[in-house]
Amino acid sequence: MLKIINLIICFIFSLIIPQSKKILVFGDRGGNRFTDNSRYLFFYYNHFIKDTKCIWLTKNLKIFNYLRKKGYRCYYANSLIGLYYGFRASWHIFNYSENDTSKYTGMFRKKLNLFHGTAVKYADRKYFKKHDYVSLKNTLLSKINEVNFKLFKSYAVFANSDKSFIPWISWKDYFPKNKFFGSLVSNLQRNIMLNNNQNYDLNLFRTDDEISIINNIQKNKKKIIGYFPTFRFDSKELFIDVNDDHLLDELDNFLEKNNSIMIIKKHQNSYMDDGNNFYDPKFDIMKKLSNYKNFLTMGYDVDLASILPNCNIIISDYSSLMMDYLFLDRAIILYTPDLSSYSKSPGIAIDLINQKFAYKAKNFSDLKNLLNDYFLDSLEFNSKHNAERTKLRNKVFENEDCFENVVNFINKY
Repeated sequence: MLKIINLIICFIFSLIIPQSKKILVFGDRGGNRFTDNSRYLFFYYNHFIKDTKCIWLTKNLKIFNYLRKKGYRCYYANSLIGLYYGFRASWHIFNYSENDTSKYTGMFRKKLNLFHGTAVKYADRKYFKKHDYVSLKNTLLSKINEVNFKLFKSYAVFANSDKSFIPWISWKDYFPKNKFFGSLVSNLQRNIMLNNNQNYDLNLFRTDDEISIINNIQKNKKKIIGYFPTFRFDSKELFIDVNDDHLLDELDNFLEKNNSIMIIKKHQNSYMDDGNNFYDPKFDIMKKLSNYKNFLTMGYDVDLASILPNCNIIISDYSSLMMDYLFLDRAIILYTPDLSSYSKSPGIAIDLINQKFAYKAKNFSDLKNLLNDYFLDSLEFNSKHNAERTKLRNKVFENEDCFENVVNFINKY
């Protein structure tokens, strides 16, 4: 009941406090991260569109201190000034939901959901939400949401307009009713790191920690293998078919022999820092992997798009980042020991069984053999799927520009 009272109070304030088209608020991951598409658009506005006041709303002290120290406007989402700017802003811009900025002020302003990516796996709500609760509270909240939808429009950004293809079909069962009024097509904002057609200084879009990581990588002058799987329920996501640590020892030695390092990052759901119900410490092997000389593990706060350009080749499975990586036209290995079961639940929105844009590794042995082939002749290895990678990239991403469509849309409305 308190939540409903708060929403009613915020609705009244949303009518009293005037909006300004020159004020935008941004957020990510329930206020707990400074990453993904909203971050890149936030940086873009701050560096290149000076007449707009852009504010990052957060619940995280580390993010608050960092952005304030760097001279950016940042406030706690539920502070008085955070709530004030949440009401003053003409748009709330985020990657997941209104909770990224403010669940109260965001509900009663125009919203632009940039999304996390072009999901390869299906995002059925039944898969993510194990229980559907029917209660008076949820019924009232649903009615409030209907009113909100009619008064304050919500928009979504997709990489393409083909509703028979990803990312459309991968999200079709995730959207609640009365959630989105309309949509627009744009490249992902984070893809400026992979398709820098305006020749920007890419460090403008990175954090200090990410710049430091990249500088250290470049100093090593080694080949960089990226390993970035997506999350799973009740299972490891890293080296899921490896139960013998000696195999990891062998891989570490193999990387050393070939003057290479493997950069490893999990899906954000799989970090304890995320506070996600999906996290299970018994499946977390990052600490173990960090002890190997030639494995470089990335923390929760690192945005993968900032690191991808430095990867000579990547290993993934059902992660949307491999779609982004198509812009670099470099080899991709799909390491999918659980392809059969994963195809059934949650399901895959692209035919990975018959795909021709990447190498297939059904198990750890296949993976190591493919890496060996790559080290023997990286040029030939990269060129094999060139045409199919280009074909898929053009199908997934209708527009190469990362910012123009979105900025024009925001200005128009």
